[in-house]
Amino acid sequence: MNFEELVEYAKQNKCSDIHITVGTNLAIRRYGTLEILEPSPTAEESRNMIFSFLDQEQVERVSRGEDLDVGCMLWDGTRIRANIYHQRNNLAASIRLLNQYIPTFEELGLPPVVRDLAEMPRGLVLVTGPTG
Repeated sequence: MNFEELVEYAKQNKCSDIHITVGTNLAIRRYGTLEILEPSPTAEESRNMIFSFLDQEQVERVSRGEDLDVGCMLWDGTRIRANIYHQRNNLAASIRLLNQYIPTFEELGLPPVVRDLAEMPRGLVLVTGPTG
């Protein structure tokens, strides 16, 4: 499986995140649950997946051992936010697939009180919870 196929699989299965670590299985996060994918890619395949969405300067920085946070648009218009890091002497990436559009209150199924809070003219309202 290459990176394009992995992204397409994740989008079709409504996944929020993709996790790639050289030397281990690929993983996806769907509805907050981490799922391990089989079969495991080779170290070279994993490295190529990570490097496929980086520009040359970013690849050089990561290859020197730097960690990197990037946001970009992929070939198919999918927007991602990624953290590329080194874990136990292996290259790894956590990739968040970003929604193409902002859902409406109705689509989110939020109660009317949330709309009232969002439309307040002053103040700070924090709504927190798990990601994904």
